[in-house]
Amino acid sequence: MFASLITLYKGNRQTVLILTAIILIGIFLRTYHFSDWLLFEIDQSYDTRIVSEAVDNGIGNLPLLGPTAGGGRALRLGPAFYYMEYGSALIFGNTPTGHAMLVLILSILAIPLFFIFIQRYFSTPLSLALTALFSMSVYLVLYGRFSWSPNVLPFLILLSFYALLRSVSETETKRDRWFLIATTAITITSQIHFNAFFTIPTITLLFLLYKRPRFAWKTWVIALGIVTLIYSPMILSDINTGGENIGFFLKKLSKSGDPLRGLVRKSILDVQYTASGYFFVNSGIDRITGGRLKAYGFQNDANLPWRILAIILFCTQAVILVRNIIQEKMKDKKDFLVLVLLWVGIPFAYFYSLLSSNFQIYPRFYLLIAPVTIILLGFLLEKLQPERSASRNIFFISILFILLIPNLTRIGGHFLQLNDPTKNAVITETEDIFPNDKRLTLQEQLVITDYLVSKQTGNHYPIYISTYHEYDPMFWYHLNRRGIAYFDSISYDTLYAEGNYFLIQYPTDGTRGIEKAFNIIEEKKFGTLTVYTLTPDDGKIRILPAEVQKREKSEQTIQIQQLKTWNSLLDGK
Repeated sequence: MFASLITLYKGNRQTVLILTAIILIGIFLRTYHFSDWLLFEIDQSYDTRIVSEAVDNGIGNLPLLGPTAGGGRALRLGPAFYYMEYGSALIFGNTPTGHAMLVLILSILAIPLFFIFIQRYFSTPLSLALTALFSMSVYLVLYGRFSWSPNVLPFLILLSFYALLRSVSETETKRDRWFLIATTAITITSQIHFNAFFTIPTITLLFLLYKRPRFAWKTWVIALGIVTLIYSPMILSDINTGGENIGFFLKKLSKSGDPLRGLVRKSILDVQYTASGYFFVNSGIDRITGGRLKAYGFQNDANLPWRILAIILFCTQAVILVRNIIQEKMKDKKDFLVLVLLWVGIPFAYFYSLLSSNFQIYPRFYLLIAPVTIILLGFLLEKLQPERSASRNIFFISILFILLIPNLTRIGGHFLQLNDPTKNAVITETEDIFPNDKRLTLQEQLVITDYLVSKQTGNHYPIYISTYHEYDPMFWYHLNRRGIAYFDSISYDTLYAEGNYFLIQYPTDGTRGIEKAFNIIEEKKFGTLTVYTLTPDDGKIRILPAEVQKREKSEQTIQIQQLKTWNSLLDGK
């Protein structure tokens, strides 16, 4: 990648200056108040605790398996993301911010990589325009600002496909080396998220069948060795557990729906979800992605015109792509187009299979296709561009501004909301980019944690918390890092005089009838959340001193301790 940039610099310094400006804007948007406004919730606390164990107590505590599928804690992918996060924590610190730095860096590196990738087909002016959109897309900016395994997909997929294209190019002198780079990147990518596990290897195999490249037999052997090495933790885990994870996988597949049932309706829904995702990444307009489409998805509501516009644009771009493939004569450009067609088609088929199994298409799923949504737009802009003239630049700049304005407006609105998250509730209308419609920043969490600790300092009694499922592990992560041991959540059946009790709620949710067993002695608002300091009602107390109160293991702790690690494997456990 860097070699390509150096070559570009020698050839056209003006292009490099513009690209540098685009990258710097992308860096600013991704790093502005990165730590203070970091999203750190249940999934992030879970991953951080797993990796922190290895950082604190040795690399042997890294797990053999990685993130889970579909919200459960059974079926798991490979551990590549955890190992990458481990490296990030070692370099940048064993903190939520240190763990998230990997995502930030890869999100930034994806910008120049995207430019280099699309220059294999598009002209330099159009490549710069599309890269500017990639750099400033609210979708890609916000997913680059916190740690989550899917967030590294845009970079890894671009690296995988860029290396793959170079490995089959007849003008490339180091094709075998690029194939091994592609193999490594694709194998790692397949462990990041189940969407990638099912689609990226499929795209790769179909593309290789199309090209039928000839590599030295040693290259194929090394490639097989790379795949085996990267998947060795999963292989060893299943050997140790008698195929437990494979069993979960086969059980999951057995529950797949009938792909032919409701074929027309699900195909129409698939077009709408896919088109909406493409439109979302490019424009930043997300009203068409919130919620779940019903029936055929054409219910008459305020978002219907947006959905229709998205479908028209998507279908038009797809037709242009197919025509370009038919008409293209240059081999390298045709390879690019065929790979893009597979990148569009395979995820489309995959999303259809999810709909057939009654799974919902969430906004984060579009990370799988985020780069190609902008590439597909490029084909449309290429057809609309006028002949080379002064108006050509004006045309591109106008289109660029039309697309960038809603993206930058949303980013600016997001930043304004987060300007003082400890005082202002940060709530959006739809789930949009994030997994819920509330924004609880790391800054607000730490301020609340300081408050909880200050209440405990005077008496050193155990802390009991009642809050939402996605926030409970997060607050206990912060408390544990300060040496405060976990005690079970508030239970009306077991209340102690010597305890610090807190209800942590959204202001709109009230107190949920907590007055039945507690007296509220203080209410303090912290932006998105309100903390109620409680004392048990005299009639509900079991008179027991703090030292005999039973410490519990949190559900998250139990799940983490059940993970197979390298240490447990070597110890024969």
